[in-house]
Amino acid sequence: MEAERGDRQDAPEPLKLRVLGVYSGKSLDTVDCALVEYNQDSPDTSLHLEVLQYGTVAIPSQIRATMLNVVHESRTLSSAGTQFMIQLGHVHSAATRSFCQKHDISLTSIDLIGSHSQAAELVEVPLEPGELPSRFGLGEGIVMASQTAITTITDFSIRVQSQSAGPQSDPLASRLDDLLLRNEAISRVCLNIGTMADITFIPPYTEDGDYEDFFWNRGLGTSVIDAAMRNLTRGQTQHDVNGVFGAQGTVNDAIVEQNLRKYQNSKFEDSHANANSTGDEEARDLIDQCMLLTMPDHDTIATITRIVAQIIVDQYKSFLKECVSSRPATHEIVLCGRGSQNPNIIAHLRTEIEVKPFVMLDSVGVPAGAKDAVSYAQLGLESMLGLEAHSSAAEHSIRENRIRGKVAPGPRWRYTMEHIAKFGQGKPLPTIDTLTVDARF
Repeated sequence: MEAERGDRQDAPEPLKLRVLGVYSGKSLDTVDCALVEYNQDSPDTSLHLEVLQYGTVAIPSQIRATMLNVVHESRTLSSAGTQFMIQLGHVHSAATRSFCQKHDISLTSIDLIGSHSQAAELVEVPLEPGELPSRFGLGEGIVMASQTAITTITDFSIRVQSQSAGPQSDPLASRLDDLLLRNEAISRVCLNIGTMADITFIPPYTEDGDYEDFFWNRGLGTSVIDAAMRNLTRGQTQHDVNGVFGAQGTVNDAIVEQNLRKYQNSKFEDSHANANSTGDEEARDLIDQCMLLTMPDHDTIATITRIVAQIIVDQYKSFLKECVSSRPATHEIVLCGRGSQNPNIIAHLRTEIEVKPFVMLDSVGVPAGAKDAVSYAQLGLESMLGLEAHSSAAEHSIRENRIRGKVAPGPRWRYTMEHIAKFGQGKPLPTIDTLTVDARF
């Protein structure tokens, strides 16, 4: 009897956690939310992921304008940067409550929030000689944990730079892509067309780790189209939903060609710096050019959409040339992000990019529009579990490649940590190498 009790005590408690991923892009127009349930029988079995619900919450235009003004002021005023991060916490908290209320989700049913905003990357601390680059990261997680009563993780970090991977290696950003899309048969490119355009190359899985992931973030995405739609409709419309507005217009090839020249000389090494844009300035410039020609609004959006699509094509081709020319040929392009729902963008990509087929991220069980929010749910989970990210880029670094985040505990923090301790039986948990998606959508 005592032995049986001991056997039962030694059996790990299966892991079951609900994590809400919360994400806003650089244009600060919407907040994406995705509720994900994770289950794992034991540390040496596959982690199961199921997207229970996802959606988008609009950021009120007045709040957005105030925050964007702070972004510009923060480069000279430290108080402005601090204010931005606190406001961001309020915005993400309000979006969390709105999302849960809309979908009849109890806040007490959520164990953890993983939250991130690309706009926070624009709020940089001014550098003095000899200082290292940094950004303000004060308070947003504390505000969210306080207002939602849910443990919140923000400020994720794992970026490594190695001689083999180069400065564009970012295992944090490509973590979910690797788990969802790597297999033993084919190589893939994940093209995430959000407010910015992100590319991840996922080579076939090999046990010896001969190939590493590459993440590249450069170029204008839907932020420019969205900004133009807000401008032309005086804030009544946030996006060109399903490309319907632009499909009614005619592309002005001369304006397309003229503006593409601005981007042709950009270098791969400057990709992250070139991505520091909310899209508003570019949209205003393009609208002015179209207005000088008295172009209809539909033609203006069609032309701006074509410019964005061609920049993505050029970005993709340069990416292949610079990063993956010596690696296995790409067999499949996986599309996700808001821009993947715009037929005008995708039709141009299909025409200009030779790789076939194009498939949606939905094919592996994660909705294309939920990808960013699910990514930060995943990072929140792995940060809470204290896991390392499997990446050959990280293996070349002398630093530990553990996923880190800033934790603001909620009332259920102790219960969650006890649950994780029972699951791991007090031992360090192994890296997650396999992810099984239990598809709901």
